[in-house]
Amino acid sequence: MHKKMFMNTGIGHSSLLFTTSNSLLISMFEHNWNTDESSIKFPAGETLYLSDNEMTTEFTKLGKRAWVMPTATDYTKVKIAVRGTYSDAFIQNTLFAHGSMFKVTTSGFSKGILLLGASGSGKTTLLSALNNDNEKFFELLNDDWGPIQLDDKMMLSSGERNIHIKLESLFRLNRTFNVENAINIDYNCETPRAIVGKKFIFPNCIDTHIQIDLIILLTRNFNEKSGAYKLSPTEALKKLEKGYYSKYYNKNEAFCNGSLYLPNEVIRQKHRHLYKRLFTSSKIVQINNTSSQELFIKTFYDVMEAKQ
Repeated sequence: MHKKMFMNTGIGHSSLLFTTSNSLLISMFEHNWNTDESSIKFPAGETLYLSDNEMTTEFTKLGKRAWVMPTATDYTKVKIAVRGTYSDAFIQNTLFAHGSMFKVTTSGFSKGILLLGASGSGKTTLLSALNNDNEKFFELLNDDWGPIQLDDKMMLSSGERNIHIKLESLFRLNRTFNVENAINIDYNCETPRAIVGKKFIFPNCIDTHIQIDLIILLTRNFNEKSGAYKLSPTEALKKLEKGYYSKYYNKNEAFCNGSLYLPNEVIRQKHRHLYKRLFTSSKIVQINNTSSQELFIKTFYDVMEAKQ
């Protein structure tokens, strides 16, 4: 089955040809990425091609940039392929970060936050607390991935119309969610996930952009003291690239981003340069989340309310 689609990542439209025999993957992709807009090519005049079949001679002739996913059975692999290819293609002035992008407003302040952190560091826990806090106005741009324009440090919409989320995380974010409202549910992956309309989880969503006022790096390192620490750009880059918890994360989640395509040191160095540009002149705070949930949330609010 061949399906030509168009996708908008917030920085322009690109064409995509998706080859798969799995109708569920096609349906999930269409609901989350596909648009009716006219397309533009990748910077090098390339088109993104995805396939869950082995690479063939005919397939390689279609374009230079291709992700092949043998035996791909879940949408997560498709999503990672799309994200990884975009991270590689738009590498000059746009950084695609694995993190939550949002704005929090109270009577005393309004700040745009880029929340970075490896899997398991507490991003969903924090978003759940913000989403259920009636005393603060919480607006979500991207839940876990999106582009950042480096010239002005502007976070842009990822273009994903819905949210692809673990069912476990979904019920933590919306305790009253009815699974009948899910667009698709994929039980084939290791952790069941669903595609859900953003408004069912986050009532206040922004689909344009948010300026970065503060970068928070979440960690969960029991070898370090719990709490919040201001980081220099050099310290932040070193901690972000390191990876956490296990050999798997150290190998697969450089820059806390499991979607990156980092086949060699040259590409890795380019991402170092992008993050260095982002971190320069930015306020960066590490929150090491190894205490209770209540203290973790309080620490975040203290950081938010602190003067520059």
